[in-house]
Amino acid sequence: MSSNANRSFTPTEQQRLAIEHVRGPMLVVAGAGTGKTTVLSRRIAHLINSGAANPNEILAVTYTRNGAADLIARAGGILYPDLEPQDAATKLLSSGLQADTFHAYCYSLLRAAGIKFDLLDDQDLFVLLRRRIDELQLERFTKAGQVSPRSAGFLPSLPRRAAHAGRLRGLRRPA
Repeated sequence: MSSNANRSFTPTEQQRLAIEHVRGPMLVVAGAGTGKTTVLSRRIAHLINSGAANPNEILAVTYTRNGAADLIARAGGILYPDLEPQDAATKLLSSGLQADTFHAYCYSLLRAAGIKFDLLDDQDLFVLLRRRIDELQLERFTKAGQVSPRSAGFLPSLPRRAAHAGRLRGLRRPA
């Protein structure tokens, strides 16, 4: 039996409103550990149990694969409490409910539309930038070690891009 179905949860007024919301899309924005996944899984179960939506009419989008898997596991546990967690999740997914990450969902839309593209890893991106640096029409380059104090504030939020900037060190626009 799923442990999620037996978990004690008393929603706040805002959480209750989100769970019971049945008309149109809904976005839940909240900090870590505030009950987003619990609210969304209970909302999914409420939509299905109340007949407000069929599973194949529901799209749940999260930021991480683990978040999507957890959402499905919890919703499955609520909807099918007599099944083992994996079986409940499988039954829910086989009913047509879609739960995925933003990236995976958008990727599937592009593929379904026949749009062909490739994803670049860090090395591919570096090679592409080196080959097409002239097309960027940049007026100047800044070495990664010479970041202005004004720009330094946003660099911690861009660790991967900062790493790319370090690889571009030494590139100069032709005179």
